[in-house]
Formats: sequence, C-alpha cells, structure tokens
Amino acid sequence: MSINIESLRAAWAEQLVFSGDFEWGKRNYVSLDFFTEYFQQLLLDIENVIGEKPIDFTTREQVENVTGEKSKNYIIQLHDGSIPSYSEELYNDKFYLGTIHTDEYRTSCVNIPVYYDKLEPVYFYDDESVQKKIVEHGAYTHDGLPRIHLAQVGSKTPIRMVPNQVGQYSENHPTIMNVQNWHNVRVIDLAPPRVFIQISYDIHFDEIVAKDINTRIL
Repeated sequence: MSINIESLRAAWAEQLVFSGDFEWGKRNYVSLDFFTEYFQQLLLDIENVIGEKPIDFTTREQVENVTGEKSKNYIIQLHDGSIPSYSEELYNDKFYLGTIHTDEYRTSCVNIPVYYDKLEPVYFYDDESVQKKIVEHGAYTHDGLPRIHLAQVGSKTPIRMVPNQVGQYSENHPTIMNVQNWHNVRVIDLAPPRVFIQISYDIHFDEIVAKDINTRIL
C-alpha cells in the first residue's frame, strides 16, 4: 500500500476547499463523506488491505465533541495556523503533543502524514522507565486510569524523559502505530504545520502486524 506525499498535499489543499466553513480543532472526528473522493478512496483502500473496520467514535460516550447521526470513523489531527478558522489559542497549544501518554480510546492506528516536521518525530518509552518517573515526580494518571497523559502533580508541564525508541512516519506507506506504548511528540516549534489523517482500531498492534501488510511499523 503506497502513498505519495506531494499528491497528499495537493489533495489536502482541495480538501480544505471542499470542507467549506468547517470549524477546525486539534482533533477532528469525521465521517467518510467528509472527505473528497481522493481521500475516501485512499481510506477505503487501506481498510480493505487491513481487512478490519475502524472504530466508530460516535459510540464512545467518553470521547468529547463527537456527536451526530453519521458514523465518525476517522480523526484529522491538525495544527496549522494558516487555516483561517484555526484559532490562535489552538495554534499556541501545540505543545500538548509533548505530554507522555498512551491512548485511551483506541489500541492502534494507521497514520497518513500529510504535513509534519521530521525534526518532530514520535518518541517511545518503556513502561519501567515511565513507572519510575511516576514514583520520582509524584505524577498521576487521570481518574487512576493507565491510559492518560502524564504530568507533574499540579502542573500541565510534561515530564521529560529519554526515549528508548524514535519513530519517523513514512512518506511512502501508511504508518501503523502502537498507541498503547507510552509515547509523545518532540515538539520544538509552533510554526511547522502538522496534519495527519488517522484510522483507529480496537485491534492490537501485533494482530495487524501479523497480517504481514506492506506498511511502515512504529
């Protein structure tokens, strides 16, 4: 399964026009018909290769800002100050991506990277190191759940750690990511846009990898 970064970016420009006055946020839960024909076909092709249906976030009551009658199976993760409807407040909040966490509402995901700075890769951490930091800093998990962002007690400042793995997204293939491993983004600058289209699954990362699909693995 191949992608072409230049074609993706050209299609994204068309997508912004197609989306009209859509009010963009950091994480946008959308249905298949939200997309142009180009992205619809790409998403369906990926799903057919994997052979599994993605999560429908309209059934997840815990997920904020997901309502409506249509199934919303896709996430557009967005940071782009050039989009008129993308507020200055959202633009200045990019550093939330630097918080070490595991994902709460999905087990794995497929990423289509439209825009991202290669100097801002994904960092992964082993569980033992994370647990040690929790003890050292008195950090907590929200509501006692293990799949929540870690921060110092009483602060939104992320805990700084040395990763045991650094992952780059492929510009040639969709990238499967194990979001149940502790991870964050090395955010260094507000300016670079970050646009990802994501397909989320309840299926474990290892089950998808075992299918021996031609995708990059993170």
